[in-house]
Amino acid sequence: MNSNSPTAENVPNRKNRVAKLRGRRFLAWCVGLVYFISGTLKLIDPTGAGLVMEEYFKFLHLDFLLPAAKGFGTAAAFLEVILGTALLTGVWRKITAICITVLHSCFTLVTAALLIWNPVMDCGCFGEAIHLSHEETFFKNIILLAMIMGAYLPYKRFGTTKKRKYVSFGLISLMMLFFMVWSLTHLPAIDFTVFKPSTTILAGNKHIDADELYESIFIYSKDGKSEEFDLEHLPDSTWTFENTVTRIRKQDDAPILSFFDDYGFYRDTLAARGQVAVMSIYRPDLKERRWKEIERTIHMTAEAGFTPLLLLSTERRESTMPEAMRERLGHCTFHSDFKTLITFNRSNGGLTYLNDGYIVCKSTSLDYPTLKKMQDTRKDNPQLQMLEYSSGGNFLFQALMFLCLLLIIFI
Repeated sequence: MNSNSPTAENVPNRKNRVAKLRGRRFLAWCVGLVYFISGTLKLIDPTGAGLVMEEYFKFLHLDFLLPAAKGFGTAAAFLEVILGTALLTGVWRKITAICITVLHSCFTLVTAALLIWNPVMDCGCFGEAIHLSHEETFFKNIILLAMIMGAYLPYKRFGTTKKRKYVSFGLISLMMLFFMVWSLTHLPAIDFTVFKPSTTILAGNKHIDADELYESIFIYSKDGKSEEFDLEHLPDSTWTFENTVTRIRKQDDAPILSFFDDYGFYRDTLAARGQVAVMSIYRPDLKERRWKEIERTIHMTAEAGFTPLLLLSTERRESTMPEAMRERLGHCTFHSDFKTLITFNRSNGGLTYLNDGYIVCKSTSLDYPTLKKMQDTRKDNPQLQMLEYSSGGNFLFQALMFLCLLLIIFI
C-alpha cells in the first residue's frame, strides 16, 4: 500500500483524536469525582449544609430565603452528586458539559466575592469534613474551571456513551436519593463535628476553674470608636465605658459545651460528672405535643439513672415551653447559644449521652430510646457503645461508596 494513501494518512489522525478524547474524558472524570465527593459529604449532614446555605444567603442579602436554607442546601448537594455521577459515567455529555460549566462558573464568581470581601464564614465545599480558606476555595475553583474548559471546549466531538453507563447512572442516582432521604431523618452517618462520639468535652478533660475558662471583656468608646479591653489593660479616663461581656477563652485541646443557668452562672461541669443525658433544643418554638414528649423522655432518663440536662437556645426563636413545664423542669433547664447546640446534636430535641465528659452516643427526636434501652445504655461499657454507634454509620457510608465505585467501573 502506498504510504501516501488517504488510509495511511488517517491512522495518525485517528490516534490523535482518540488520545485527545481520552484526555478530555480524564479531565471530566476528575471534575466529576470532586463534585461527587463534595455533594456526598454535604448529603451526610443536611443540617450542616443548611447552615452553610444560611451564611451564603446572608452574604448575598437574600435573607427572605433563610427559612428554606436547609432545603436549598440539601437540593444543591444532591445536584452536585447527580452532576458528578453524570461526569463519571459520561452520560448526556453535551447537556452535562453545559450544566457543569454554568454552575461552576457561578461558584467561581461567588468564591471570588468571598475572597474580595472576606466575610467570617466557611465555604462549606466539603461539609464539615474539610475546611478551606477563601483563598484555597477560590484557587480550587479556578483549577476545576480550567479542567472543565479543557474537557469540553469546543462543545463538540464528545464521543459516544455505552448504553450500560445509563444503567450505572440510574442506579447510583437512586442509591444517592435513598441516602439523602435517610440523612434527612437520621443523624449524620459520619459525625465530622467537634462533638463527635468518643470526644471529651473540656470540662471533662481536666479541671478548669471558671476564671480560666471565661474572661470578662470591657467595651469602651472614644471619638465614636469602640474597643475591647481586659481587666489588666483598662483605658484611661478619656474613654467612656459602654458594656461588659463574658466570653469563653480560646482553648485548643477539647470542645466546650458551654451553658448557664437563669442567673447567668456557667454550669458546664454538670455535663462532665457521671452519666448524663443531655436534651438539646436549638429551636425551642415547639408544639405542645413535642414538649410533652420531651418532658416524658427527660423523666425517663432520670428514672434510668442518668443526670438529665435540658439545654435551650433563645437566640433565634422564643421558647414555647408551657409555664407549668418550666417549673417542673426548672432544676435541670439551662441555656446555651444556637451554634453550640446545633453542633452538639444536629437533631432539634436530640438526646446525647455522656460518661464522665465523654460523648458516648446520640439519638434524634424521632427515635427516643425506651426506658429498658436507657437502663441498658447506663450499664453497658461506654467504649463498646461508642464503637457500636460509630461503626453503624461508617458501615452504611462505606457500603454505599463501594457500590457506587463498582457500578462506575464495571457497568
